[in-house]
Formats: sequence, C-alpha cells, structure tokens
Amino acid sequence: MTDIQMPLPEEVLTAIHILNNAHQEAYVVGGAVRNFLLNRPVHDYDITTSAKPETTMALFKDYPLLLSGLKHGTVSVIFGKGKVLEITTYRTESAYKDHRHPDHVTFTSSLKDDCARRDFTINALCYHPQLGLMDFFHGLDDLNNRIIRTVNDPTERFTEDALRILRAVRFAAQLGFTIEENTARSLQETGYLLDYISFERIHDELQAICSSPHTADILLQYQSIFKIILPEIQGLDEQEWNRRCAAVNRCRQISNVVLAVILGSKDNADQAMRRLKYSNDDCREVKYMLAYKDVPLETDSDLRHLLCWLPIPVHTYFVYRKAMDPDLNTEAAEARCRKMINANVCVSIRQLAINGSDLAEMGIPGRMRGTILYDTLEQVLNETLPNDRKALLSYVQSKTR
Repeated sequence: MTDIQMPLPEEVLTAIHILNNAHQEAYVVGGAVRNFLLNRPVHDYDITTSAKPETTMALFKDYPLLLSGLKHGTVSVIFGKGKVLEITTYRTESAYKDHRHPDHVTFTSSLKDDCARRDFTINALCYHPQLGLMDFFHGLDDLNNRIIRTVNDPTERFTEDALRILRAVRFAAQLGFTIEENTARSLQETGYLLDYISFERIHDELQAICSSPHTADILLQYQSIFKIILPEIQGLDEQEWNRRCAAVNRCRQISNVVLAVILGSKDNADQAMRRLKYSNDDCREVKYMLAYKDVPLETDSDLRHLLCWLPIPVHTYFVYRKAMDPDLNTEAAEARCRKMINANVCVSIRQLAINGSDLAEMGIPGRMRGTILYDTLEQVLNETLPNDRKALLSYVQSKTR
C-alpha cells in the first residue's frame, strides 16, 4: 500500500537508505507504525531488515554500535545523543520452553515470516518510505475496527510467550480496543502460564495497565487474569469486585490510586507491591492512602491532622478518596488543605515555634524531647494552643514542672 505517508526522523531514513543501497530490505516495524496510524505519539522506531547482523555491523561501522542483542539479530546503532536505533534481522523462532524466550532464532530472508512470529496483528505492520505499508495479517483492518488479535493461533502465541497475555490486556486498556473472541478465550485459558513471568515484567505491565484510560473495563472483563498476578484479591466476591471496578473508573489514570483501590487493604498492598518489585516510594504512597482511607475531613483540625501524617501528594490522596466515595466533597477539602499549605499553617514539628534546642535549654532530657514536641504539636493541630513561641514554652513548662 503506497497511499500512506509516514513521516520518519532523519536517522531512520538514513538507516533505511544505507541498507537499501546495499541491496538489503529494511522496514520500520511494530509500535511506531501502529501509533502513527492511530495518530498517537511515536517515541521509538525499530527497523527490521533482510541484512544479517554481520552485514548490518559492516554497513554501520562508522557509527557507535551496541551489540547486547546480537544473539537475537539486533544491532543497535547510535546516531547521536539519545538517538539509538535497533536494527534486527528477519527471523523465525523455535519452541519457547520457558514460555517467555525462544530456545534459538533462525534468520530468514522473508519479511512475512518475520511478521508471522510477532504477537498481535496491529504490531505486525511494516512501513517503507517508498513502498508504503506492508500488512500480511490484516492489522490495518484490526486497527480500524479497534480489535486486538494475535497473529495466527492465539493459544500458540500465548503459550510461546506468556507475557503476551498481559500485553493484550494492556493494549486493550490503553487503546480502548476489544480483544477478539478467540484471542480473549485463549488468553483466559492460558492465564496460568503467567506464573512463568518475572515479577519485574508483571510490574511493568501492571503499572501501564493501571495508568490507562480503559482500566475499569479490562478489570471487569478479565478478572481471572488479575487474580493470578494479584493473588491477594482472589477471595473477592463479584459484588465487591464490581464496586472496586466502578471506583477505578473514577481514578483519573493515576496508577497508584488504581492499585490502592484494587488491593483494598494496607496488608494486601504491602505484600503485593513488594513481591512485584515496586519502589519504596510507591509502596509507601499506596499504603498511606489505604491507612487513611476513612479519616474524617470535616473540620480544619481534621485536615491539619491529615496534612501532618500524610507523606504523599495531597491531590493523589483526594483522588483516591473521591474514587472510593463519589458523594464525598473532596474538592472543598482539598481546597482548604491547599489554603493551609500556602499560609504555612503549622502541621509538623519543624514548623513549631519551638524546637529541641529550646527544650534542652530548659533542662529537659533528650529522651523526653521528642514526646514533648509531638504533644505540643497535637495541641496546635487541635487549636488548643496557638503556634506562638511564648505560649508553647509556657505550655511545656507547665507539663514538666
């Protein structure tokens, strides 16, 4: 098809030109083509070529090369700062004994054979600036019809590489596409193979799913898949699952808020997120949302206490509370919190008008100072005392006589 004109960066055009001049085929393949056709941003370009790896290395000998993917036929060419282009030889793949990686690859001269090993039809599209679009498996039709479908037999595709199960779910969540019936059935039937996938890869896919615009729909349709990767939620009944999915629909695509809603409890979050190699910051954020999921938001004292103990972004917390209770007036509560923050209202020990040095001068032993400062802060949070140095020192004196 030559009626599609895809703009390509200079380094991509240069690479294709160098390969073609050496009588080698070369096409942009995969996500870049898919995203261009969907009018979505394109960040990375991959090239597939008939050139064997040693030919590619010889043709680009004047450029810095990265060869970590050489055994799979990939030569990474560095065209400049931040411009790394992966050029991979057409290949077919053998059996996948670990349900993740092929035992070995075989180079081929056939572009169609190379496309036949790919996961989904929408990722098997190839583009050449003169020859146009190459579409061996009706990927363009599936794009237009908003369908996720595997290339050839879905059970074979998912059994080869079980990560494709989560990739299918992720694409559906990101794009709002429907997973084709046979693909969806096979996805559910082979879900048990996700036990072969590393926690790090599950983490990456789950994080992308949770920050997608159609996550709630996917959670409803593929509950069994999420119960495999998050065994902490296996005991949920249908009513509770539906309630959480409805809450996810109100989460504004904030990944950690979605996780907090799905996992439901601090213990679940701690167990699941540590297993899936989430960062300490992410774990803390989700756990604190859950720990403070029911605190009152009525009075200024309530909000000062919240600001005192909540070590996560205020907006994130209120998105979570609104997701869990759509009738809650979180907008007003958040605005009041913002006003307190901007006015530098005292909500922490470091904002108190007195400090540990003042207590030391009063002869208070070091082991008691922290307790006294926290007690003093509590008085300020409750507005029992103003954050005034003289008033606070007088209070401390009265407590330590």
